[in-house]
Amino acid sequence: MTATATNSDHSTVEGTASATLGGVYPITVQRGENFNVKPDALNGVQYPSNPDFRWFIYKDQTGTTEYTPSTSEHLVQNTDTLQWQNVQAPQGKLYYQLVVTFNKGTSSAFSWYTNIAPLTITATNPELHAVPNLQFALSSGTNPTIADFYKASGVMMQYAPSKMVNSVNWDGNNAGVLAITSGGSQWRLNVQFSPFKNMTTQRNLGGSSGGTAAFSLHFADGTTMAAKDDSQPVTLYNGATQNVTTTTSTDTSLKIPQTASIQPGTYQSTATWTLVKAP
Repeated sequence: MTATATNSDHSTVEGTASATLGGVYPITVQRGENFNVKPDALNGVQYPSNPDFRWFIYKDQTGTTEYTPSTSEHLVQNTDTLQWQNVQAPQGKLYYQLVVTFNKGTSSAFSWYTNIAPLTITATNPELHAVPNLQFALSSGTNPTIADFYKASGVMMQYAPSKMVNSVNWDGNNAGVLAITSGGSQWRLNVQFSPFKNMTTQRNLGGSSGGTAAFSLHFADGTTMAAKDDSQPVTLYNGATQNVTTTTSTDTSLKIPQTASIQPGTYQSTATWTLVKAP
């Protein structure tokens, strides 16, 4: 700001100085979340002229090196409120500051500065909250017959939530929900399906190692995945950082090729979902 003093002989002395505007304080933000902050000192303030706001995010407390956001982050840094959506900075400590400049671009420009305050980024372990039970039927809604499996084209079945039944050995949900919270960490979700087994005879559909049945999983958020009933893990999400809550799409299907020796009964495969804190 500029200060002018008038002497007794009516001459004047003019000088400039910077002012520090207090009011930003240490804050903690979880990675992957959104936040905004405005200094309390700006509430109701009367500005001497049109202000130009500029928020700075620093990697160090001295304000030497600025943080560069990733393409998936969105920062609003030119208003009196700092807005940061989808924080993706690594776990650790950054620093932030607001500079308010008046008469910018002129010889009479001056600035107000807040203090530089810590901005701590945290992350916790991801958690798997819900996985879907899956039940399949023909597109007509009926169960396939032995004769259907003799056809050269095999049998194509669709995800049939309306035919879902509660079973004591199912621990998923019948609403088709898949839900993960990231805790701000990167995570990976795998799923594997055991060989389909006749629940009466305990015989596998395609031999001891399975691999006969082919799943095509589709979810409402656009995620898709192909897997077989061979107990081999397949990655559904990889390097994710966001929370996910989605539902199983009715486009989900199960294809079983021509099978000459199938026995009547109910066949079941166990889906094992594994959530890993990892890129």
